[in-house]
Amino acid sequence: MTALRLAVLEFRRFRRPLRWLVPVGLLLIPLLYGSLYLWANWDPYGRTSQIPVAVVDQDRPAVANGQMIDAGKQFSQQLRALNAFQWHFTDERDAHDGLVHGRYYFTITIPADFSEKLASAQDPVPERASMAVTLNDANNFIAGIVAQAAKAELQERINSAAHSAYASALYTDLSQVKQQLKIASDGAHRLVDGTALAQQGSAALTQGIDAARSGATSIDSGATQVQSVNAAADAAFERVIDLALTLIPQNQPGTDEVRQALLSAKNLSHTLTTGAGQVVDGAKQISAALQALDSGSRVLQSGADQSNSGAIDIARVIDDTLRKVPDTNPQQTATAADVLGSPVGIKVDNLNPAHEYGRGFAPFFFAIALWVVGLLAYLFFRPVNLRALAGRVNALAVAVAGWLPVATLTAVGGLILLGVVWVGLRLDPKHPLWMAGLLVVAAGAFVAIDHFLRIAFGVIGSALSLALLIIQLTSCGGLYPMETTPAPFRAVHPLIPMTYLVDGLRVAVSGGLTGNMTRDAFMLAAFLVVFVGATARMVQRQRLWTLSRLHPEIETI
Repeated sequence: MTALRLAVLEFRRFRRPLRWLVPVGLLLIPLLYGSLYLWANWDPYGRTSQIPVAVVDQDRPAVANGQMIDAGKQFSQQLRALNAFQWHFTDERDAHDGLVHGRYYFTITIPADFSEKLASAQDPVPERASMAVTLNDANNFIAGIVAQAAKAELQERINSAAHSAYASALYTDLSQVKQQLKIASDGAHRLVDGTALAQQGSAALTQGIDAARSGATSIDSGATQVQSVNAAADAAFERVIDLALTLIPQNQPGTDEVRQALLSAKNLSHTLTTGAGQVVDGAKQISAALQALDSGSRVLQSGADQSNSGAIDIARVIDDTLRKVPDTNPQQTATAADVLGSPVGIKVDNLNPAHEYGRGFAPFFFAIALWVVGLLAYLFFRPVNLRALAGRVNALAVAVAGWLPVATLTAVGGLILLGVVWVGLRLDPKHPLWMAGLLVVAAGAFVAIDHFLRIAFGVIGSALSLALLIIQLTSCGGLYPMETTPAPFRAVHPLIPMTYLVDGLRVAVSGGLTGNMTRDAFMLAAFLVVFVGATARMVQRQRLWTLSRLHPEIETI
């Protein structure tokens, strides 16, 4: 029961006005820390459309088989439709300058030969098109991680543009093949027509040959008859001559034979005449047959010419088509399949790489470490020397005397942290002297703020320092780009000292513009001077004792 009564009595100490804020504040610290931190980082990837990214389209359209391919333009149009980032389509100079000075978190460059290499898909050995993504971890390390996470989506968009270019080239080839096949078809039709004419000519030639054969038969028959008649005529005329020599008077014996001979000669002469007619008829038939044979041979020749012409056209088309079909070996086939399977490779470069995850987050955790030292130190160190406060020592000297021990410890602790991380984890900063100097200046600035809060508000100042730490954790941009955070955090961002320490340490660790470190060091020094001066002002005021100071609302044991 004694422990319970003491606990109740401890709570009863906070019944008076303002004291109740202590337990309430302690109750709200987990909510304050958790809610603000989760609010700031609940869905950073859902706000990547606010991250500025530069796109440089240097692509020159290419011509493949008479078809224009502009894959760079098509890829840019697909990016516009993709609400993944805040796209800025610009030139190479502006993109590089924006990346160096932090206006863009990374850049995408479409090279000049993008379309040309995509059009090489029709070649025996196609080339893989490339695309460059350039980061700068000096701006924000997480932005690079976000860019890597978006790489798959970018690859899909790039492949879509590439496949479109391939399809365009493919359909162009198919169109040309169709035209060539049309020529082949026309040649084939002419060949068919020619062979039909050749068939007709062959038929006519056959008929002519048949007629010639028939005429030849008639001629042969007539010639035989003529030959017989001539033989008989010769014999008859020979007897006539013989009889004539032995001329027997007419109406005399012997006169009947002469008469018969003459009659026979007459008959033979008639037969000869008939045979001669047949010969004439046969000759006419032969002439007609030969004429038909000549006509048929001309038709056959015409058909043969057309057939030859069509055959030449077909042969030419086939030869041209064969020349377009490349001879490939297994190695070329494998290379082509690999390139066409992944037609575009994304080349990722980084102006100032952080390399390891820890190097990217080191600035953020260094800043937290320095602030926590100043926050806790005044639980053990007196924020002001009461004897000096009561004496005639200058108020600024009193303020510096209360600030200097803790600032020295904080600075030394920061340098020890730097040495341990450098040796143990191989931090290896690009600008080690700048980093050490920034840590010393930041230690002084952070302690100056904690010191002022403690002097101005007493015990409540420590709670305010803790609250300020939470606000800075969510608003300094140490984790995600500020563009991904809600508006209140973006508004606070330039007003807090941790912003400038994180920014300066990034450049000191990863490299970048030294001008940024100069600016950050100046801003931290400005915080130091302003709050040391404000503390001196509060020391001057506290030399006047009031009832509220004699009986504070909240006391420590």
